[in-house]
Amino acid sequence: MTILVIKKGVVHASVQGSRPRPYQVSIALNTWDDKEWKKVISEIADQALHAASLLSGEIPHEIEEIVEKAGVHLFPGSTKDLKTDCNCPDYANPCKHIAAVYYILAERFDADPFLIFAMRGKEKEEFLEELRIERGSPGDEPVPDLQSVDTPVTEPSPLTAAGFYDLKVSLDDFNVHPTAEPEVTGALLRRLGPSPLFVGKKNFSELIAPVYEFAPLYVRRMIHGDENPPSGK
Repeated sequence: MTILVIKKGVVHASVQGSRPRPYQVSIALNTWDDKEWKKVISEIADQALHAASLLSGEIPHEIEEIVEKAGVHLFPGSTKDLKTDCNCPDYANPCKHIAAVYYILAERFDADPFLIFAMRGKEKEEFLEELRIERGSPGDEPVPDLQSVDTPVTEPSPLTAAGFYDLKVSLDDFNVHPTAEPEVTGALLRRLGPSPLFVGKKNFSELIAPVYEFAPLYVRRMIHGDENPPSGK
């Protein structure tokens, strides 16, 4: 049986061995100072997508690379970066009790990756709050007073599988009148570039290009009541 407590920069554990009293294990990791933390948070805040992932409770895969740009390392490079201690009589370091704590600690990190930031000196809530402030969106920003708004607020109907195709209104109620010609023909295909697929010697994007030219023209003529929409030939 192992009891594990993770605090800023250190892990304390009680590991039950062969003796009645459990052994006391500690694993310490160097914490980042204020200057290092400021660089780390600033570097993360500059990455809008990764910052959003963290603020939503997810650790991006690129977090190690981002942290290293701030001049520090998120994870220890070797056991030399850790200070470990156990009061068992074993002279080896790490002993089997420290190894057991490593194993359980890995499981804890897998369940909650934010614990590695706690090991570096900031609990999850403190770290995320400073990231919000750096991003310019503090958590205590004022909430608008909905009672002072004249427009009535209605709750959207929940989306269900049964009502997915129920538009609630007739298609005749939709006021869609596209008139402008596209500035660039086949803009989407041009942006995507050549397809990785080929039919014979022709690139697939070349074969479907006429469809992208024909479809908008067909829709516009159908909407405006043309009895003879283009045939696409």
